[in-house]
Amino acid sequence: MTFIEQSRRAEQAIPGPGPRPRQRPGPRQQPRPRQRPGPRKEHGPLKALWLAYKAIYYASTPSWRFMKSGALFLFGFFCWSAGNLLLSYEPSWTWVQFIASYGFLVIIWGPVTHLILVPIVTPYMRRCFHSNPGKWLAKHLSLVNFLVFMVHVILFGLYPPDHVLFEFGTIARENPAVDVNPTLTCNRDRDAARLTCTVRPADGIGRLNIETAGEPIRRLDEAPWTFTLQEQQLARVVGQQQFEVLVMTPDGDVIRSFTKYVATIP
Repeated sequence: MTFIEQSRRAEQAIPGPGPRPRQRPGPRQQPRPRQRPGPRKEHGPLKALWLAYKAIYYASTPSWRFMKSGALFLFGFFCWSAGNLLLSYEPSWTWVQFIASYGFLVIIWGPVTHLILVPIVTPYMRRCFHSNPGKWLAKHLSLVNFLVFMVHVILFGLYPPDHVLFEFGTIARENPAVDVNPTLTCNRDRDAARLTCTVRPADGIGRLNIETAGEPIRRLDEAPWTFTLQEQQLARVVGQQQFEVLVMTPDGDVIRSFTKYVATIP
């Protein structure tokens, strides 16, 4: 027997690796049942109201645009006229100027916001602005618009422009049976800072009392019912120079009172 044959027999005598034991299959895994979605989280009344407000505010269909603009126009006109009417009865209620200013601004601001700003400007800014300040402004444009609006309300309430306030003649309640319907007209000389006013007609009027901020500054006891005031005589009430003319009967009953703001006199 040669050496090669002895080597082969020795290799055959060494037991080789047997077949791998066959693994028994384990228990079949059952598919996990799908979890049913839980009940939706209900929002509180304030949260639900806020979400409803946002949905209405950002609604941009044509019908919603004109509906919101018309409603704000009517609401602003109501606040503007009601504020001026209250001021004609109680000129000392200077806080009412803020209501009148709010209404005056809503008449303009409301339609502009819901016809132009929300449906056109805001989407355009979100598409076209890529810088950080531009993205922030596009995201918070509604908040910025509201803050600017409130700043204007405060400024117009403190310093009302000419068209925010208008005058009413107030019929006094002391003697409503007096058959007199006087009118007051005033002219302003801006160079001389002087006001000239006339009450007509002269019949049935006993005297005129002119006051500013509740303090008497002039009195007329006979016709003609024309008087002149210097602007420096008039007190400022919440930033506005104003005076009040009381038209009275010979017996001292107030027939009518007029409140005039210097800024509204041509």
